[in-house]
Amino acid sequence: MLTAEEQKALRLLHEGRLPADDERLAKLLQGRYIVRKDGRFHITDSGLTELGLARGFGDAIADAILPGAGTNDSVSRRK
Repeated sequence: MLTAEEQKALRLLHEGRLPADDERLAKLLQGRYIVRKDGRFHITDSGLTELGLARGFGDAIADAILPGAGTNDSVSRRK
């Protein structure tokens, strides 16, 4: 379970902003809520769950608007 400050840091990362507190980033890395890859932070499935989000949710919205669009995009990213 994350503290309110850790959740705030995770939310900032999800929004594309970098939290100022390196200690919180270290805790998120240790808890495997985020990973550092290619010099950037990426939120893991555990981190998304903590935020109440699910991976691929945007694809589902795209499918609702234009059937098949989200699925096609998701498949093309995995190749």
